[in-house]
Amino acid sequence: KWLAGGAVVVALALAAFVLWKDWTHNRALEAQRDRLLAQVDSLARALTSAASEAETMQSALEDARRNTLNLRAAIVASGADQDRLRDFDTQLADVLVRQGALLRAATLDAGEVTAANADATALVLAQFPDGRSFTATGFTLRARGDTGWIVTNRHAVVDSGGAAAFRTGVVFHGSNQNFRAEILGVHARADLALLRVVVRGGVPTVKGLAPQQTLTPGTPVALLSFPLGLDLPMGGEWQRVGVSVSTFTGTVSRVLPSVIQLDGYGAAGSSGSPVFNAQGELVGIVYGGERGTGGRILYAAPIREALEMMR
Repeated sequence: KWLAGGAVVVALALAAFVLWKDWTHNRALEAQRDRLLAQVDSLARALTSAASEAETMQSALEDARRNTLNLRAAIVASGADQDRLRDFDTQLADVLVRQGALLRAATLDAGEVTAANADATALVLAQFPDGRSFTATGFTLRARGDTGWIVTNRHAVVDSGGAAAFRTGVVFHGSNQNFRAEILGVHARADLALLRVVVRGGVPTVKGLAPQQTLTPGTPVALLSFPLGLDLPMGGEWQRVGVSVSTFTGTVSRVLPSVIQLDGYGAAGSSGSPVFNAQGELVGIVYGGERGTGGRILYAAPIREALEMMR
């Protein structure tokens, strides 16, 4: 009897231990799920707040918020499945990196960048012998006296066959005057061209250049651009109302020796746009984008390429 009673006690103790272990395990899984949900909710609130302030990025922010809420619903539906929660943990870590970069771009105060550099940004007009006309963005990198040196894209003033535009002009932000510009040359490798313009009274220039190799993935940037040229609303009346530069934000997604890849938000058609970091320093020049992304993935030449062309 004593042995039987001891066996019963041991069995009850083992059962209690198993139940305690299961309870502890389930509590740990619930705590993990609660932690994931708290992170997702915090991210969703941040995206909602940013979307109410960043007009040019509302679409990207709303998409991100919708994806975040879908992730939340999936976490809730997973219950206490350990494997699925582990997968969600990994997935959320990636989402936080990507959406964190988006939020940094949305909260970048681009107003100071625009105020300091808008006057140096110009709409570039190019007319070719066969009658074709193109527009792009350019900016004054250097000036001396009444002469300004403007950087834009090579493909804006030289066609694929190597023929240069026979007439080029620049219209600065806030102006309705088309100043005649001269093509001085193009970069040997990068999609860049250098123009010269003479304006009585002088030409405004961009305010600062970034030190070399200061960009890292996730860095927020601002772009000043005339994205649709004269096809913008009121564009046909630019000779009466003048032209006005647009400001877009984005983040650096990849940095290579000769290419800066950007995640841009609303910056489609921004060839020649100057790219500035959060300190208002010029870091690159947009020359193209990935097809099919609607301007979401942009490519820029590092500022050193423009400086080489100047030399």
